[in-house]
Amino acid sequence: RFSLALIGSALCYFMYCFLEPILSQRLLDFGLSVPQIGLFFAIFSIFYIPTSICVQWIPDWVEKRVTISIALLASSISFLLVGPSEILHFPDSIIMLGIGWSLLGITLAAFLVPLLPEMVESSILFFVGQEEKVNTVSSGLFNSFFGHWSDRCTSLWLNTSRGGWLPTNNRHCSDG
Repeated sequence: RFSLALIGSALCYFMYCFLEPILSQRLLDFGLSVPQIGLFFAIFSIFYIPTSICVQWIPDWVEKRVTISIALLASSISFLLVGPSEILHFPDSIIMLGIGWSLLGITLAAFLVPLLPEMVESSILFFVGQEEKVNTVSSGLFNSFFGHWSDRCTSLWLNTSRGGWLPTNNRHCSDG
């Protein structure tokens, strides 16, 4: 459970971060101006922030893993809407893109918020009487996995925005 939550935190950030460079180009294709694109990106936060507050009120009898699993499944639906999905014949419209982007804000909040408590609950039984240490180590690992993908996504953005020259010139990325 602990490792799965760590991987989940990295996955959550990756799902948000890999879409940014692609989304800005798609919004330019729809004819949006730079300020309008900035407002469009705010849609994610407008839905993410209230959802991250509301997720705390999910009853205790609902396991965190269930919430995480449902949110992960729902995020795949949001990617179909942002896509657009040609297989499901979704129209390529700014409305569908906005619905998918807002749904992604909701689902990633429901996915990310329960991860840290899941890590703490899964390991607290093994370290009785050391709750503060468990909280500290869990939080540090959670943030480092989250931050690792921040670094990776920044290099992804640089690669995309500069025409892909960085992977061939950057030994760290090309060495695997």
